[in-house]
Amino acid sequence: MSFYRPHPKQKKTCEEHKAELEEKNYHLHSELQKEQEIQNINREIERLENASEEEIVELKSEVSSLKSQLYQAKKDVQDKKKYISDLEK
Repeated sequence: MSFYRPHPKQKKTCEEHKAELEEKNYHLHSELQKEQEIQNINREIERLENASEEEIVELKSEVSSLKSQLYQAKKDVQDKKKYISDLEK
């Protein structure tokens, strides 16, 4: 007659499975939260980069305009110096 011996690995109870699943669920939820935070940060970085690019374009335009104004001011100074010189003669 043979005797029944339980397997060395005992089966998990329903409560143990539930606890294990809850732990995995908590871990996955935490990972999902981290991923969402990363996505939000990436969107903010992209927004700032785009804003910076727009600002750079505006600043380049302003620099170009200022260069043009400076050129015109220098030309006006030279013209006035020439006019004064002609008047003095």
